[in-house]
Amino acid sequence: MAERGTPNPAVGGSSPPRPVGKEMERLKEFIKSIRKELDKVSWPKRNLVIKATISVIIFSLVFGISLWVFDLVFTRLIHFLLSLRG
Repeated sequence: MAERGTPNPAVGGSSPPRPVGKEMERLKEFIKSIRKELDKVSWPKRNLVIKATISVIIFSLVFGISLWVFDLVFTRLIHFLLSLRG
């Protein structure tokens, strides 16, 4: 049976603690690289974002109302056709 490492470093067979300083340095470098990449992004202007948002809201409202009207018309048409039958 293989010996397993335990979290207690005083017990034989456990792995040595990892150096925290190196991991923190790697984390700092990672965050710096993220900032560099974000600086390269061409972000849209505020005015463009506002116009696009308004366009999406208007389109969603028009589409939703159109769908509601079609549903209403077809529901009434189905009810009318079923009432002719009986």
